[in-house]
Amino acid sequence: MDNLSSVISKIRRRHAKKVLLHFPAGYGPKALEIAKEIEKAAEVVIWAPPCYGACDIPFYAAKILGIRLIVSFGHSGIRYKYKIPVIFVEPRVEAELENLPMVPGKKIGLISTIQYIHLLDKAKKIIRSQKKRPFIGKHGPLSTYDGQITGCEFRAAKSIEKDVDAFLLLAEGDFHPKGLANAVDKPLYAFEPITETFEKVGKTSDKKINFLHEKNVFGIMVSIKPGQINLKAAEAIVAGLEKAGKQAVIFAADTFTPDLLNYSAVEVLITTACPRVRDDYEMFGKPVLTAAEVLKELPNLKKK
Repeated sequence: MDNLSSVISKIRRRHAKKVLLHFPAGYGPKALEIAKEIEKAAEVVIWAPPCYGACDIPFYAAKILGIRLIVSFGHSGIRYKYKIPVIFVEPRVEAELENLPMVPGKKIGLISTIQYIHLLDKAKKIIRSQKKRPFIGKHGPLSTYDGQITGCEFRAAKSIEKDVDAFLLLAEGDFHPKGLANAVDKPLYAFEPITETFEKVGKTSDKKINFLHEKNVFGIMVSIKPGQINLKAAEAIVAGLEKAGKQAVIFAADTFTPDLLNYSAVEVLITTACPRVRDDYEMFGKPVLTAAEVLKELPNLKKK
């Protein structure tokens, strides 16, 4: 992560009198300490809801509050057309890879989350020392570095999938490994550099798409977050469902929580926002489908 002195210098160069600080959930204990340091350069307002990626920068809130600069922590940046600039403060976790396990196969695709992206070069050397060939894929539009994935974008892996025998992912937790495992068809192994945990990650199999055929009332979730809004997909889904004789309604919000979606008549939710909302179906108490899988299945729907 950029040190705070660098962030403060950038704020001063922009002559910002007031900045909006934007933190992921894991930064909660550090937020006040960081804010205190940044107050040396400008007045500070902390955006209260946690951010889940560079896709949900609160431009509208900054505009309402009269703020002309946002500092977002914990993710790499993506390009926006909004006039309010954003300083992205990327996280970095230092770790050694001496005990990096050997992945089965001769051609290994190397993938990482932003925290460990700087370790990919070291991983390449280790893979070569194991008499294997490493591959690093081109990043997608929601990522910054080759080999990087986010919670919803896996272009770096998909771009080299046909060239490799297996993937090795440097990441912590199971959020990113589960998402990547469902996105690729080659074996995936995840290594957590700090704990040195190593495991093969399988796909999450379920039959939720069957609810598209079995149920009749659908709620389509549309986010107003600038990197997630997808109204066109929602409208296409509504049209397809209504053509099949089903009822569909669009619900819009910044962040979706169970209390916002407590509509008992809705049988199935469809997210056109972050596709990983699908994993939160237990929280919502209803099946959750993604826009991509629904759009793919719509031609197979038959009118009752």
